[in-house]
Amino acid sequence: MEHSLSLETTALDASRKVLHGYGNMSSPTILFVLKEMMEDGSRIEDKGLFGVAFGPGLTMETFLASPSEA
Repeated sequence: MEHSLSLETTALDASRKVLHGYGNMSSPTILFVLKEMMEDGSRIEDKGLFGVAFGPGLTMETFLASPSEA
């Protein structure tokens, strides 16, 4: 995904940290990643957010959160 979307090398740091610390927790994983991003000072409200989750049997979920307007 990182390569296909041409993401910066640090774009998935929160995901990697959560997966390294807890493993794949299925559905709750995204909430742990969002919490990590908020705690590390990631400015997701300025950039927007694109989330992708893969599950057993090739289930895939996505969401797009637009940046807040002031």
